Amino acid sequence: METLKVNLRNCYGIKKLEHNFDISENNTYAIYAGNGVMKTSFARTFKDLSNGEDSKDLVFPDIETARDIVDENESPLNQDQVFVMEPYRGDFESEK
Repeated sequence: METLKVNLRNCYGIKKLEHNFDISENNTYAIYAGNGVMKTSFARTFKDLSNGEDSKDLVFPDIETARDIVDENESPLNQDQVFVMEPYRGDFESEK
């Protein structure tokens, strides 16, 4: 996989996000930003994907959401290809 194409709409408050991540040399990304920028919403959306769940908007549950995460060939990302590292939790466990 060379590119990860992310297209999100109305996922946990993310109104719209379209970005192509170049992962040709490194398949890991760390997102570091100030409070309120959308890090948690972005992580929740990928966590949904890794758990095989639909993403949603918690404040407006009836709003239409879209979560398209594909590679450069437009093939959907497999849930087993995603690992979301959560903030420090003493009871954190992962099967991945």
